[in-house]
Amino acid sequence: MSLAFTISDLRRRPEFFNTVAMRIWQAWWEAEGTSLDYISGRLRENMSDTPIPFALVAHDGFLRKAGLDPAGTTSRAQRPRRNASASACEFNSPP
Repeated sequence: MSLAFTISDLRRRPEFFNTVAMRIWQAWWEAEGTSLDYISGRLRENMSDTPIPFALVAHDGFLRKAGLDPAGTTSRAQRPRRNASASACEFNSPP
C-alpha cells in the first residue's frame, strides 16, 4: 500500500507553520514546561532565506516535519517519543 503525500519546504507552505509548531511542542517540549512561544520562535528560524536551517513538512495525506539545524541539536534518542507526527523534530534546550 502506498501513501500519497507531498514534501515541501516549510518556507513555501507557511500555512502549516502553526500546526507544525504545536505538534513539535506537544510531542517533545510541553511536558518539560517549555513554552509554545519558545518553540515557535525556534521554528521561525527555519523560515529565513538562508539555506540552513530549514524545515520540511509532509502534507496532503498526513502532516510531519523534519529539519536540518547545524548548531548541534539534542539527540532524539534522549527524548521519549510522544507523537509520531513529530518524530523528526529536534531543537536545543531553552536557556
